[in-house]
Amino acid sequence: MTKLVTGGSGFLGSALIKKLIERGAQVKVYDLAAAAELPAGVEFIQGDVRDLEKLKSAAKGHGMGSELDI
Repeated sequence: MTKLVTGGSGFLGSALIKKLIERGAQVKVYDLAAAAELPAGVEFIQGDVRDLEKLKSAAKGHGMGSELDI
Protein backbone atom coordinates (compact mmCIF):
# COMPACT_ATOMS: atom_id res chain seq x y z
CA MET A 1 0.00 0.00 0.00
CA THR A 2 1.26 3.48 -0.84
CA LYS A 3 1.35 6.16 1.84
CA LEU A 4 1.70 9.88 1.18
CA VAL A 5 3.58 11.58 4.01
CA THR A 6 3.19 15.34 4.14
CA GLY A 7 6.12 17.06 5.78
CA GLY A 8 8.18 13.93 5.28
CA SER A 9 11.42 15.85 5.04
CA GLY A 10 11.24 16.96 8.66
CA PHE A 11 12.31 15.21 11.86
CA LEU A 12 8.99 13.57 12.68
CA GLY A 13 8.15 12.84 9.05
CA SER A 14 11.44 11.05 8.48
CA ALA A 15 10.85 8.87 11.54
CA LEU A 16 7.37 8.03 10.26
CA ILE A 17 8.77 7.13 6.84
CA LYS A 18 11.21 4.66 8.40
CA LYS A 19 8.41 2.96 10.35
CA LEU A 20 6.16 2.74 7.29
CA ILE A 21 8.96 1.19 5.23
CA GLU A 22 9.64 -1.33 8.02
CA ARG A 23 5.96 -2.32 7.78
CA GLY A 24 6.22 -2.85 4.03
CA ALA A 25 4.56 0.31 2.74
CA GLN A 26 5.61 2.22 -0.34
CA VAL A 27 6.15 5.85 0.64
CA LYS A 28 5.82 9.15 -1.21
CA VAL A 29 6.97 12.36 0.48
CA TYR A 30 5.10 15.62 -0.17
CA ASP A 31 6.97 18.63 1.19
CA LEU A 32 8.24 22.09 0.29
CA ALA A 33 11.90 21.07 0.37
CA ALA A 34 13.55 17.72 -0.10
CA ALA A 35 15.33 16.11 2.81
CA ALA A 36 19.09 15.89 2.58
CA GLU A 37 18.65 12.15 2.20
CA LEU A 38 15.59 9.97 1.71
CA PRO A 39 15.57 6.19 2.11
CA ALA A 40 15.92 4.16 -1.09
CA GLY A 41 12.67 3.78 -2.98
CA VAL A 42 11.00 6.84 -1.45
CA GLU A 43 9.69 9.30 -4.03
CA PHE A 44 9.74 13.05 -3.36
CA ILE A 45 6.96 15.34 -4.58
CA GLN A 46 7.53 19.06 -4.08
CA GLY A 47 4.46 20.93 -2.89
CA ASP A 48 2.80 22.96 -0.16
CA VAL A 49 -0.02 21.45 1.94
CA ARG A 50 -1.81 24.79 1.70
CA ASP A 51 -2.20 24.18 -2.04
CA LEU A 52 -5.14 21.79 -1.78
CA GLU A 53 -5.52 21.24 -5.52
CA LYS A 54 -1.86 20.23 -5.91
CA LEU A 55 -2.11 17.99 -2.85
CA LYS A 56 -5.21 16.29 -4.28
CA SER A 57 -3.43 15.88 -7.60
CA ALA A 58 -0.40 14.33 -5.90
CA ALA A 59 -2.63 11.84 -4.08
CA LYS A 60 -4.60 10.91 -7.20
CA GLY A 61 -1.52 10.73 -9.38
CA HIS A 62 0.13 8.22 -7.10
CA GLY A 63 -2.58 5.61 -6.80
CA MET A 64 -3.99 6.89 -3.54
CA GLY A 65 -7.42 8.00 -4.65
CA SER A 66 -8.88 11.18 -3.26
CA GLU A 67 -9.86 11.04 0.36
CA LEU A 68 -9.10 14.76 0.41
CA ASP A 69 -12.68 15.92 0.01
CA ILE A 70 -12.47 18.99 2.19
